[in-house]
Amino acid sequence: MPDLWRFCIERLTFQRDLNILHALQIPHTLTKIKPVTIISGVKQYFEQTRSLAFSLLAIFPLVLLYEILIVQLNQQVHLEIRNAAEKFLKDFLGLAGITLTWQLGLLYLAITLIVMIYARNRNQVIVPPLRFWGLLILESLAYAAFFGYGTRFLTKLILSLQAQGVPVYESLSKLHKFMLAIAAGVYEEILFRLILLGSILYIFKKIWQARLWVQAMLASAIAAAVFAIFHYPTLEHVTWDSFMFRLIAGWILGIIYVARGLAVVVYTHALYDILYIMNFL
Repeated sequence: MPDLWRFCIERLTFQRDLNILHALQIPHTLTKIKPVTIISGVKQYFEQTRSLAFSLLAIFPLVLLYEILIVQLNQQVHLEIRNAAEKFLKDFLGLAGITLTWQLGLLYLAITLIVMIYARNRNQVIVPPLRFWGLLILESLAYAAFFGYGTRFLTKLILSLQAQGVPVYESLSKLHKFMLAIAAGVYEEILFRLILLGSILYIFKKIWQARLWVQAMLASAIAAAVFAIFHYPTLEHVTWDSFMFRLIAGWILGIIYVARGLAVVVYTHALYDILYIMNFL
């Protein structure tokens, strides 16, 4: 009998709750939403937006926008302005005879296609739902804000440091600076995070039986040190404050790359620089 009474009371309570939902005009379907569904959606978002196949697709608009801007804006100045990481990568590809913009574009598309085929063979989702693309921008924007406010107490903001000793930077228009912000996000993250940090992690995985998070922390620090030194034309220009800021900034970006993939770290870096240019940071 107690079980029967308990069953009746539960049914009455459930019906009462339904009546309340109906009175408040709340859809009955909301009662079917479970925390498991939300957790599953979040897991899918993080997994699908972290893949290299998605990242190459997601950052392609930035690459295209930069290449268009650099052609248009460099026609207006006597001295061609380019990002150092971009120049390094393109000079390296130039050794193989890949120098023209259309050749670089075909190479990028070929690499993207190869990665997409590899991802499909591993049953990975190549193109996530459209809402995930917007969430990625919002996530990167949140990281960019943290990146700025979380490290500014250490030294000056990164763009002002990058401009030290380069008076021509201060004379550039906002559009030129916007172009360089995109270049920094794209080419510096491809060079220092995807290529350098990725290579270090691969080597660590082969020769070092440490925990993954330990490998990620150390590899990010090594890549960050190279990233910091790369910003100086010569070692004579290195100062302790600016070096420490760049080291910590590069380390944070490295952790974001390991945890969230190439697309998020590219947009985080680019958005941070853009927010600084617009005086939001």
